[in-house]
Amino acid sequence: MVDEDWAETLTLDLRFQTSKEFNELPSVWHCADGICPKTIKQLNDEFNTFRKLFPLKVYVGGPPASGKTFYSKQLAANYGIPHLLIGDMIKQATS
Repeated sequence: MVDEDWAETLTLDLRFQTSKEFNELPSVWHCADGICPKTIKQLNDEFNTFRKLFPLKVYVGGPPASGKTFYSKQLAANYGIPHLLIGDMIKQATS
């Protein structure tokens, strides 16, 4: 929350009503419980199925000092995906 005098001028109090088109969508997209931890996986699965998306896993390999970590971090940052290091995963699995 911004505690400045001018912040009130940037505040909007909006109320929305669903459109006719939204109400005509298949019931698979409407969740009475809303988006919550209980329904987020189902929402994600339905969204991916509807858009014909699939999970993508990228493996970056190469010799030592070839830039694997550098380029992997760049990919992760630019696409907003997790960056996992095999060494960290092995340590976690064995501890």
